[in-house]
Amino acid sequence: MNRPSGQTALDILGKDKETVIRELNSQYDFVGEIRVNELVQLEIEKIKVEEQIREEFDESKINNLADSIKDKGILQPLIVRQEAEKYILVAGERRLKASKIVGLNKVPCIIMDIKKEDVPLLQLFENIQRENLSELELNKVFQGMREKGLTIEEIAQKVHQDKSYVHRYLSISKFSDEEKKKLEEGVALTKLTEARKIKNEEKKKEVLDNINNLSRKEIEKIKNKSSSSTPSKSFK
Repeated sequence: MNRPSGQTALDILGKDKETVIRELNSQYDFVGEIRVNELVQLEIEKIKVEEQIREEFDESKINNLADSIKDKGILQPLIVRQEAEKYILVAGERRLKASKIVGLNKVPCIIMDIKKEDVPLLQLFENIQRENLSELELNKVFQGMREKGLTIEEIAQKVHQDKSYVHRYLSISKFSDEEKKKLEEGVALTKLTEARKIKNEEKKKEVLDNINNLSRKEIEKIKNKSSSSTPSKSFK
């Protein structure tokens, strides 16, 4: 494949090319068969944005990022993959949008060989560091990493969190469709996790139906009562 001419982005990272490529390949090794080929300054008009994991962006944050880029430049290159003469954005849409606001013609990019089916996982992993992902998105990232063969400890190291953090979001894989829908509606994961511990299925359903009106401690009390022989009070 022909690579675009232009200044490399090594000045942005402050490291030699071999070190950067080695570190990036190590960072993304869980995704699968990827390879960082080049770091370049790429013309914005050559970058095509296809479907991204994050479809909504906070415009105020984009504007703040634009101010930062205007002041300090782009501190982290975008990631693209090449198809013929096109460059498809893999990660960095916020930086791309902000760069357009600033009026930049070129942006530093990492050109990466990556299978198209592995792109969503890499996008989610990238967004852990840059945006607040939803619980379901975090579950998707960690589940994908597990399917790639990583242990809980290895995932925790990748995302700079402890193992309990990873366990918490992996547990969502066991949630029912109704429980996942509650997460999408904004119900706290801690409340749903507590509700799932209720052994009496009828009582559990009653709690889920009324979960917006209950605190985590109230759910815990209901769980403890349902585990004993003492009948619990109905919500009706």
